[in-house]
Amino acid sequence: MLLVVYSLWLMSLPLVVVLLLSMLLVMYFVGCWRQYVSLQSHRSVTALNWNVEDKRLEVRLRSGQWVNVTDIEQRVVWPWLAAIRVSGEGEMCRGLNIIVLPDSLTRFESYRQFRVFCRLARIRDASVLSDPRSQS
Repeated sequence: MLLVVYSLWLMSLPLVVVLLLSMLLVMYFVGCWRQYVSLQSHRSVTALNWNVEDKRLEVRLRSGQWVNVTDIEQRVVWPWLAAIRVSGEGEMCRGLNIIVLPDSLTRFESYRQFRVFCRLARIRDASVLSDPRSQS
């Protein structure tokens, strides 16, 4: 973050532009910090429940509300990090980012299973399950 702001000052831009871009970068950094690091944003994901049998994924927001996930938009799975971007029911739940580190789970074997599951699994939309017309 500091390196980006410093590089703005090294560029030969007018002082007003550099100050404006620096303020925007600092505000973006504060917003990202609140949501992803300190979990103070109302959109911060604090818990994850992946039901394998029903192929359902639920996330708990900071407000305590459990939200059914309707789609997994992106997946990034590495041995030291698993990150997924999901969409849930409602306008507030579009584009929720979830980052899981190996020490986030109680056992490392559970993390390995979670990584494989993230890579291969498909989820089923909960609204489709509750629709009686879709079961015929």
